[in-house]
Parts: sequence; C-alpha cells; structure tokens
Amino acid sequence: MARKKRSDSNSAAIEVTQTILEGAPKPPDDANVPPEMMGIWYQIINTKDYSTWTPNDLLVAAELTRVTYDIEDYSKLVSNRRRIVKDGDKLAISPIQKLLTELNTERMALCRTLQIHARATHGESQHQTNRNLLFFENKRNIQENVAQSLIAMPNRKQ
Repeated sequence: MARKKRSDSNSAAIEVTQTILEGAPKPPDDANVPPEMMGIWYQIINTKDYSTWTPNDLLVAAELTRVTYDIEDYSKLVSNRRRIVKDGDKLAISPIQKLLTELNTERMALCRTLQIHARATHGESQHQTNRNLLFFENKRNIQENVAQSLIAMPNRKQ
C-alpha cells in the first residue's frame, strides 16, 4: 500500500494546485441535484480538498444537498411563524418545526458521514488540517492570479 504524500511537501502543493485547476467535482449523473440546488452543492464540495471526494461521498453529498435545500425552503416558510402553536387548548410544536428538526438531524448525520463537520475540518486531525490549509491557500492564490489575469481558467463555478 502506497504511503500518502506529506501535506507540506512540494509535490503535494503541485498536486493540490492541479486538483483546483481541474475544478470542483460535479454531482454524479445518477444523483438528483437540480440546477437550483447547485449553489448548495458547491458549498458542500468546497469544504475539503476535491481529490478526497470518493464516488460514494459524492452520492452522499447529493443527498446532503437535497436535505439542506429542503431545510432552507422550509425555513423560509416558517420564518414569520412561531415554533409553538395552539392545538385546541394545548400548546404544541409546529409540525413544520418538527420536520425541520428531523431534517437537521439528518443533515448532521450526513455531515459526519462525509467528515465535513467542524471537528473533521479543523479539529484533532493535524494531517487533515494541514491538507485543507494547503488546499485553501493554493485556491486563494490561484483565484487572485486569475483575477489579475495571470492564469487562464475556464469559466465555471467553484
């Protein structure tokens, strides 16, 4: 089994730069991610190094995209309503609030599965933290150079 490259090596920096230039992974063809959800897709995909996404991770990310979209959609619906409603002479939690709670529970589980929660992206794993730092530093540098027209990149959302 081949060893992973050190995240602080020159070859790792070159590899990460190539990955960034290739662009963010797209949803799998058989995953249902409609165009209106692509903004959420990219927010999820951009949480870690593009090369770490496996085919199965991309399917789970598609599910997370749909769940997050539903949360945002239902949140707009209840933004001007109370969480507690009157049910006859009793007070009860709004049915939409219960649904939002369930969706948020599902979202947290999917984030844990994908290792894109705070502990995974910034926490105990020094190796992953360094890898993500290298990725985001290189991505920022490339974006600055593109803005200054020093590197040609195709127009795509990343």
